[in-house]
Amino acid sequence: MKISVFSCTSSLIWATLLLSFMCLIRTKISFTKISEVKLFVLFYIFGFIRLLFPIDFTFFAGVLFKDAYSAIIAFLFYNKYRFIRIELSIGSVLIIFIFLISLVRIFLYVYNLHRDSRIFRGCEEYNPQQANRIFKQIREIYPGAKNCPILVYDSISVPITTGLRRKVILLPRTTYSDNELFYILLHEYTHIAKHDLHKKLFTDLFICVFWWIPYKKFLEKDIVQIIEIQCDQKVLKSIPSANKLDYMETLLTCLKRTRNISAGSSGGHLGFSIQEPHNAMVERFHIMQNEEKKPRMALRPAILGVLLFCFSYLYLPQANYEAPMKEDTSTSYTITPENSYLLRENDTYYYMSKKNKDIKVKLSTEHAAALINMGLNVKRK
Repeated sequence: MKISVFSCTSSLIWATLLLSFMCLIRTKISFTKISEVKLFVLFYIFGFIRLLFPIDFTFFAGVLFKDAYSAIIAFLFYNKYRFIRIELSIGSVLIIFIFLISLVRIFLYVYNLHRDSRIFRGCEEYNPQQANRIFKQIREIYPGAKNCPILVYDSISVPITTGLRRKVILLPRTTYSDNELFYILLHEYTHIAKHDLHKKLFTDLFICVFWWIPYKKFLEKDIVQIIEIQCDQKVLKSIPSANKLDYMETLLTCLKRTRNISAGSSGGHLGFSIQEPHNAMVERFHIMQNEEKKPRMALRPAILGVLLFCFSYLYLPQANYEAPMKEDTSTSYTITPENSYLLRENDTYYYMSKKNKDIKVKLSTEHAAALINMGLNVKRK
C-alpha cells in the first residue's frame, strides 16, 4: 500500500467524475424526499474519500495508456528542470504551488475564525429573560442542552449559529414573539446538537485544500443545503405534527426580514443562517410537506455507488512507453588495463585509450582513483 503519481492521478479522475456528476444532477433536479438526500450524502462521502485517500493497493491492476496520457505524465513528472539550483519536474512545481496556496487559504480561514470570535464577544445579550424562558423549553427536547449565548449582532438580518469551541446563536436587532423565538432557537440549537458546525468546518477545510476543483462553490452550497434539510427533519421529529406549519411560517418570517447583505453570508466564516436563495427554501419546504413515515435510501443506486467506489480502487491508469531501440554497441568496449591507461600531467589525470590515440578525457580525482583501483596503469608526462 503506497501513494504514487498514478494513484493520485486515478484518485483525481474518479473523484472528479463522481463529484462532477453529482453536481450536474443537482443543477437539474431538486430533492423531493429525504431518502433522496440520504442517497446523495452517501455519494458525496464516496467522492470525498476517493479524493482524500489516493492509495495504491497491492491488488491494483494496471491499465496501460499510450499517446496523450503518457505524454502528459512524461511532461509533468519525468522531464527535470533546474529551479534555483534544484532539479524539479513541472509536476513537482505545480504540486508545491497548489500546496502553498492551500496553506495560505487555511491560514486566512483560521484567522477569520479567530477574528469573528473576538467580534462576537463584544455583542450584547438578547433579552435574557425571554431567552432563558424559551431555552427551558429547548431543554425539554434536548435534556443535556448546555447554555448557549444568545447575542444581538447588528450586521445581520437573520438568525445565525456560529462558533467552534464556544457555540453562539446570533440574532438581528429585532423583536420576536415567544413562538417565533422558540422555533428559531430550536432550529439553531439542532445544528449544535447534530454537530453541523463540525461538518461545515470539514467542508470549508476541504474547499481550502482542494480550491482548484471547478465545482467547489456549488459543492459547498449543496452540502450546506443538505445539512439544512436534515436539520429541518430533526426539528419536525421533535415537535407535534400540528406545529409543522408554525415552524415553516417562522422560517418565512425570518426570510421576509432579510436585508440586502452579502449573498450566502453566515455572519462569519463558520456558521449557518436562514438566509438562502428562493429555490433552496422551496426545496426545503417541499421535503417538509412530503413527509415519509420510514424514509429509506434507494437500495439499487446505493449498491451501484458502493460497487463503483470499490471498482475505482481495482484499476490504476499507468503510462505506457515504447521500448527504446536496440543500442548500437559496435563502437563500445569495456575499459580494462589491456586497452586503457591513465596519463598524469601535474595533478590532473586523463583517460587514454591504447586503441585510439586521439581519445583523451580529463578525469576528476574520484574517477581517476576508481580506475586506478581497477588496475589501470598511471603514466606521467
